[in-house]
Amino acid sequence: MENIKTFGDRLVELNIDSLNNESVLKANKLFAELINIVESTRESASSRDYVKNQLYSHTIGEILNAQSNVIRYITTEITSPYSHV
Repeated sequence: MENIKTFGDRLVELNIDSLNNESVLKANKLFAELINIVESTRESASSRDYVKNQLYSHTIGEILNAQSNVIRYITTEITSPYSHV
């Protein structure tokens, strides 16, 4: 039986089997949930409202941007030039 992914899971490419970093998995789950909250509050009647649609698209894009930055921050190892001091 295939695991049915939510809209948020698909957008953040949440794949529990492929993640071996607990922090990355937790962050991705939180971003997926945030996207699902936004999606669930979207009104079907708003499809005719240009401003509401633009705000929705922008919000989803900003969540994905934040997710990308958080994951990059978690997974990047930056050494300080002062670490030898």
